[in-house]
Amino acid sequence: MKNINLLPFQNRMKIIERAYIDVVKWDQLVDRENGLVFNCSYYLDAVAENWCIYVNEEYTSGIALPYVVRLKKKKLYTPIFSRTTEWLGSNCPKDLEKVLSEWFPMASIAIRGNGELIYQEYDPTAELNTQAKRMTKKAEKCGYSIQVGKDIDSILKTIEVELPKKVKSIGSSSLNALKELVKAIDDKGFLLVKSVYDAQNKFKGGLFFIEYNDRVIYLKGGFEQQAKKDGAMYYAMYQEIQETMSKGKVFDFGGSRVQGVRNFNQNLGGRDVHYSMLNWNNSPEWYKVAHKMAKMMKG
Repeated sequence: MKNINLLPFQNRMKIIERAYIDVVKWDQLVDRENGLVFNCSYYLDAVAENWCIYVNEEYTSGIALPYVVRLKKKKLYTPIFSRTTEWLGSNCPKDLEKVLSEWFPMASIAIRGNGELIYQEYDPTAELNTQAKRMTKKAEKCGYSIQVGKDIDSILKTIEVELPKKVKSIGSSSLNALKELVKAIDDKGFLLVKSVYDAQNKFKGGLFFIEYNDRVIYLKGGFEQQAKKDGAMYYAMYQEIQETMSKGKVFDFGGSRVQGVRNFNQNLGGRDVHYSMLNWNNSPEWYKVAHKMAKMMKG
């Protein structure tokens, strides 16, 4: 096969487009380097419009690169329901940004490492604050119960109703991506499902988690409004935190730029962890003008 989509760089590194990636070798690299699940091929297949990798010939070091194409120009980005990409393996090039900018004229992509952006991990030394204690006790008093199961469709339907109310940018394409992602994670055996029922054993909501490598990451969840008011989400989340701690793993809240979500995480013992962004725009002036006009027309 002609390697028409390979771009060679120094130290035998090259850009490989999705169609030509050896996904077995790539996923083995992610697993071996204790990488985040956001880097796995099946995760990126579900959430990214396009993606490629910058990797050496042996697949012992590299980085996943999700991107979009607008007006025939490529831009690195962070897909919805993802958080960061990261360098895997050793020998990360000091001029990585320069190398990538030769292939991608634009970038706004989150990358694992120190920076100004924040997500939350559970602090094992933390205690529930007053709000979290009150809500978990309220859920117990109301008779809510939690079951580990496969109520995937019921949870997805609840998310489909509730999530767009909180996040205006969530539309049908985003919800379809979530469905594909949940299926992919479940097929790999990494999906944890916590379903919540009221005292009459009626389904009221649930949470999706991803258990991969050394951590459990909260993906997404949905609850009926009354169940939320009764503390059911606090109750289910805290149970999973305790189970994760008993396994000696990291509980990862997934993080959010929404202050209310961050407060919820911190109420349960979340601590801030920082990551950074790679940003550049080397696109021609005509593209910048066209892009600005397109954004104005969208409102």
